This record gives sequence, C-alpha cells and structure tokens, in this order.
Amino acid sequence: MFEFVSMDPAGRALPADRLRIRSRAAKDKNKRPDSRRSRREAKRLALLEKEAAACASLPSPPPHDLQLVPFAEKLGGDSQELLYKIFSFKKLEQGKPPLERCIDFTLWDAACFEWLQQDIAFLQSVLTSAAMVDDANRLSKKEPGNKMWYHLHRTITILNSRLSEEDTHLQDSTLNVVLTLSILACALGDRVGLRTHLSGLCKIVQLRGGIAFLLDRPMLHFRINHIDLTWTLMSGEHPFFLPAFTSWTRVFPNNRIVDPRKSSLSATRFIVDERLVAVFQDMQHAVRLLNQGVDTKKRHTGDTFQPILNSVQSRLLRLEGQIDDTFSECMRLAMLAFHSHAMNFPSVQFRATYLETRLKYTWKLLDQDDDYKEKDRLALEFWIAVVAAGSLSGFRNDWLTQRFIATVREHIPTWKEANKRLMSVMWIEGIHDVPGEITFRRLFQHDQEKDSQPLQSPRDN
Repeated sequence: MFEFVSMDPAGRALPADRLRIRSRAAKDKNKRPDSRRSRREAKRLALLEKEAAACASLPSPPPHDLQLVPFAEKLGGDSQELLYKIFSFKKLEQGKPPLERCIDFTLWDAACFEWLQQDIAFLQSVLTSAAMVDDANRLSKKEPGNKMWYHLHRTITILNSRLSEEDTHLQDSTLNVVLTLSILACALGDRVGLRTHLSGLCKIVQLRGGIAFLLDRPMLHFRINHIDLTWTLMSGEHPFFLPAFTSWTRVFPNNRIVDPRKSSLSATRFIVDERLVAVFQDMQHAVRLLNQGVDTKKRHTGDTFQPILNSVQSRLLRLEGQIDDTFSECMRLAMLAFHSHAMNFPSVQFRATYLETRLKYTWKLLDQDDDYKEKDRLALEFWIAVVAAGSLSGFRNDWLTQRFIATVREHIPTWKEANKRLMSVMWIEGIHDVPGEITFRRLFQHDQEKDSQPLQSPRDN
C-alpha cells in the first residue's frame, strides 16, 4: 500500500512522516517467527485458507428455473421475474377468467409455452400483460408503469414488422398476440385501439377460415367471444364475430338434470319473447352443469362446453333491438352482464358504458308494469340488481342502488336469503358467491348509512 508524505523546501520529509517511514520499513523485521503472536497469526491465516478452499469445493447454487428455458430471446433478470410471477401456479389460476377455472383448456396452455420459446412478439405480449398485473398487485397503481409501456411498444413494433411478411396470418402465435393486444386495450380503456385490434383479429380469422376455424379452437374462440362481447357492452356497436346466421334451436331440448338447489320460481312466465325464453332455459341448464362440476371438482372439456357458451352469446346479441317488452329486454341485458362477468379476466376492469345506459333506461320503465309488485317478479328484479351491480360496480350508481334497496329492504334482509333467491334464477357457486356477497353487503351498507344520516335543515344547505 502506498502513502503520500509531505516534504520541506529542502526535499526532506517532515518529522512526523519520517517516523511513519521508519515504522513501515521496520515492519515485520523485528518479528520472531516462533513468537506467540506469529504463531497465532499463522494459525488464523491457515484457518482462513481452509475455509476458502471448502467454500470453493461447494457446487454453485442451481439457476432460476426460468434460466433453463430457451426463450425466443435472451431475458434479463427483471423480465424473468415477471414471468416467474405470472406463471406461478397460484397467480396463473387467479389470473384466469372465472369460467376457465370450470372448463379445461389445457391444450392452449401447452401451446403457450411453445410460443414463448419461438415467437418474440408473443413473448413480449406476455411480458406486457405480466407487467400490468404486477403493477396493479404490487403497487396498487391505476396507471401502468414504464415496464408495461416498454414491452407494449416492443410488441407492437415486432408485430407490425412481421405482418408485412408472407403467410404471417397462418401462425397461431400471431393471432394470439393480436388477441392479447385487444385485451390490453380493453384494460387501458383504449376504445380506438380495441377497435383497431379487433378489426385486425377479424381479418386474420377470416383468412384462416372464419367461424369454422374458431370452432376447432375452443380456447381461442372463448377469448375472442369474451373480448368481442366486451367491445359491444362498452360501445354499443355491432360485434365483429357475430355469425351471419343464428340458430334459435335450444341447445338442451330435454332438461334432464335435477338440481336440488333449483326452486319452483318460474322466470319464463315474465319473458314474452319465446326466443329469449329458450336462451334463458339453456343458460340455466349450463349453470347447473357448471355447479355440478364445482361439486364434483371435475372440469368440463372446452370442446364440449364452448359451443354452448357461443350459442347463448350469439342469440343474446342477435336479439338486440328485437324485443319490445320492457321486462324481457331488461332480462336480456342482465343475462349479458351475467355471461360477461363469468368470462372476464379478474385483472381487466372495464366500464360497460352502453350496458349501463341501456339498463338504466329500461329499468325506469319497469314501474309502469302491472306485475311490478308480484313476489316472483321482485325476486327476478333482485337477481338483475345484483348481477348488474357486480358487472357495473353498481354500488357507485345511485339509480342502481335505489333499485336494489326497493327489492331488499322488506323482502331479502340477509345474504343467506339473498343467496337462496339468486340460486333460484341462476348462480354459479364457485364463481359468483364471493363477489356476490361483497356486492350485497356493500349495497346493504349503503342503504343503512343513508338511513343513519341526520336530516339537514334548510340553513345547512
């Protein structure tokens, strides 16, 4: 080790520095190798060398699991951590739409991991989604962070470059990248971007064979239907993927399932349009199948259940503008809300502006109906109120809160009774129980808080 010393004008070291120089020069010179201090020092050094040799002989810790995966491009530690979070079993299950936890789409999951290793655009789209979810969970941020925008920019740049290549539309991974961008646009509230991505998605599907192409890919069909329905409920515009021809034949012509939870409530006698009656009965039947799957812990296969969901959604959307009866139209809108809520990603919150506007307008007309105060009708209105509140964050809408209070105050005072009424219409226990109870208690609490507020005098206003 070197040290600087001060010099006088004659070039000699100052007295204090000369003492330091002599001390350094004599270091270890007068030290006896057999002294106790020397032996202790030698023993300490030998022990340190032994420990160092032992540490060097230990194997290196195993690498992170994702370091062993040959991704489509090399990833840094932050990106690997994002993927680790999103693909951990618990996060993967929590991030799925509720219905996907009841329906088996395992083939898509296997293809997804292949695309992560082969397609850079798909890898970046997954990182974009992972960054958005991580921001929401870790930071409780409403606005996405820089990582999300970085990966989103890379995804779009790579995708645009690839779309100019021949036969790009034939790659399933490309189609799923556009689908992911559609879901992200929905989560960001970007209606213009959502329209653009859905339009591109529609063109790719048409080039691949149209609806017939989707029928062979139930998972893809499920998610495209979900985002297409979301688009319609947000904007009120025509769906991109609604088939040109819709069959009105019931999916379940013979209702053979006996569900002990089903009550004697007959909702169909309040629905005037026979086409809507058929859809309602098919939805009830499908819900019973899902509840049986929850009870037995067995998931339905995607290729058998997706056609049922597709038929229900297509018929509900096709009836837009064709129902003159007020209550029947209100039921149709609530059935769309019920269907959409079960398909939606938990991390994707969107404002169904059109659905909210239509429900508010239609519900105002219900008071004029003669059957308004009939007991079974009130039970149906309660179901509509809870479903709408869950889909529209209804406890923030005064009109919906007032409607809820009108049906609850005297008739349904507890959640146990509420759950019984909801099950009598249609209710998926494994999906709707927790959010339904939260919605019920929030609305009920809002009612109690409103009653407990002191009246203001004119002077206070």
